[in-house]
Amino acid sequence: MVSKIFDDKSGNPIGVSYLSEGVLAFLLFFTFLFVASRLIKGAGFRKIDFLILVIVFGAWFLSAFNAFLVYKQPIIYGLIEDRRILDMLVYYPLVYAIRSEWIDHEDIIRAVLIVGLIAIMLSILFKVGLFGAPDVSIQNLPLHKRADRTSIGTQFVILSTLFAYTLAIGFYRERGRLLIIALIGFLVLVVIVQTRKIVIIVTALMLFFSLKNRFGIKVVLFSTAIAGLGMAFLFEKYLSVESLQRFIAIWSQLTSENYLTSSARAHTIASIWYELKEVYFMWGYGSLSLLWNDGFHRFYGANFFLADVGLAGMFFRYGLFMALFFIGIFLYAMHYSYQKMSNIPLRRSIGISMWFIILSPGAGLFLYLGTSCGIMLAIASGFERGQVDYFDNK
Repeated sequence: MVSKIFDDKSGNPIGVSYLSEGVLAFLLFFTFLFVASRLIKGAGFRKIDFLILVIVFGAWFLSAFNAFLVYKQPIIYGLIEDRRILDMLVYYPLVYAIRSEWIDHEDIIRAVLIVGLIAIMLSILFKVGLFGAPDVSIQNLPLHKRADRTSIGTQFVILSTLFAYTLAIGFYRERGRLLIIALIGFLVLVVIVQTRKIVIIVTALMLFFSLKNRFGIKVVLFSTAIAGLGMAFLFEKYLSVESLQRFIAIWSQLTSENYLTSSARAHTIASIWYELKEVYFMWGYGSLSLLWNDGFHRFYGANFFLADVGLAGMFFRYGLFMALFFIGIFLYAMHYSYQKMSNIPLRRSIGISMWFIILSPGAGLFLYLGTSCGIMLAIASGFERGQVDYFDNK
């Protein structure tokens, strides 16, 4: 989990090169051992174990295969480009540890909260300049560059905020500490992470889960007030007037007709829609890697990307029917695991996090939130008892 704090990606000032690739290699190796041991022993698979294998490896290989068929891109480049799907394999070491009784569900929740708190603190320390400082001047920088935002362990900031909030309003023990994590986490999402869709969805979910809980409503209102005060303090003490102006402009941009029609994201979605509508929608196009002849740039221009267009990107990669197939299996896996949970506080935390993944328009479900998906499914499926007959050799 901690490796996600040091993920080498845009917006992470403490990213470590090739660390995430090393973690993915470990997850692949562990999954191979997990599957091989079950087959050798003839022990069979539990349903959720099998479904995750279908989702991860089916989506991973199909995208690479589609890119080979359509663009003649070598399979290996397609696998490299969509390697983030493998993050979901974190499910197997976690669920193995749970079933071996090395850890339990609350240990994973506690680990998520700790990693999230570390990410929150590092984000704040970096933003106020106590270690390092952004090396990109934001003056006269176009809004779409967003070089003034920071993304350190964002998935765990989101999960820890949602977990802490739902556990706190459920009168879980250590309520005071959980509220502090939720409040600071929400502040970091608004001021530092600055991803608008994340802030909107997290706020909406917190409000929705508070409808029948007066204390929860008070927490949401208090969180909003704290976020406002925190913004005022940070912008006054540590950040520039330009930062405040950009922050306001970025949120105002959501109502701009030009943004909705002329942004890079709008360009990508329009190109995808044209290809699916006018050319071929039954079979996907896969995903091209910049390592191979500049990827999609040769066909659709430099502003075409699949990383942040969510379900549109899924339909482009896999085609209509296979995209719906993977979406259906994924939603069924979440519903199946959720229904098995008997621990009400954990059930509430997993539920709100599952809804976050479903509602995140740019995440593409498991494509870019694989770590969060794997963690939640591991916690939920730990309640399952018994097995099904997939690959049962008895």
